[in-house]
Amino acid sequence: MKKILFETSKNKETTELKILSKNRADIPLLAVLFLLLAVGTLMIASASYPYARIHYQDGAYYIKRQIVFLTIGILVMLLLSRVPIEVYRRFTPAIYSVCMVLLVIVLFGGFSEGIAKRWLGIPGTPLSFQPSELMKLGVILMLSWYIERSFEEKRGFLKEILLPGLILFGSAGLILLEKHLSGTIIIALIGISILFVGGASVKKMMSMLDDGCVNEIVVFSDQRPIKTLSHSEIVKIIEKGELYSRLENYI
Repeated sequence: MKKILFETSKNKETTELKILSKNRADIPLLAVLFLLLAVGTLMIASASYPYARIHYQDGAYYIKRQIVFLTIGILVMLLLSRVPIEVYRRFTPAIYSVCMVLLVIVLFGGFSEGIAKRWLGIPGTPLSFQPSELMKLGVILMLSWYIERSFEEKRGFLKEILLPGLILFGSAGLILLEKHLSGTIIIALIGISILFVGGASVKKMMSMLDDGCVNEIVVFSDQRPIKTLSHSEIVKIIEKGELYSRLENYI
């Protein structure tokens, strides 16, 4: 274990912190990660067996694919864990920019699975991917990069809420245009959590809502591509039981 010392700003007391050395992993975090992977794999096995048995004559078709991708993912994780954090810090703006470009490309050159247009094919291969999945990493890196650089500055509404909000909702807006509602919600929750942990004022975040910066909601329907509704109209839709039918194709 390595030890570092820092002096608190309030009472000037010197406090000793213990941090992990470069060669040690965060065991509790890894345990949670592998637990989630195990539960997810079991759920896939349970849900996909009948379908795979009928359509592929192999009940384990999807679970085999899952294990292959899990193995690849774990190997990539181990490889990336050896990359110095300075490398990520240096290339974060570039990573975020590439993710934004891919989100724009998918709007024009992507293909659909159902009604949502969220996939890009890899030329020369039968493989495809969702740029929105890459953006989850891009948002985490970019917001962390921004907060680190502005942490010591005196931050008002502009630097504390508006600028990081543009980073977050710029990407979330592009994902929403893909009609990928669940991805939009996940990106938004990730970003808001990072802002909160990074010290953003909850009062300022709530005041943005109270002042009317977000006073409408975008509701999709099969008949109209996008319609912006007032709160009273949304209440009427909920009372009629129509909200789920408007959203179900976008989740």
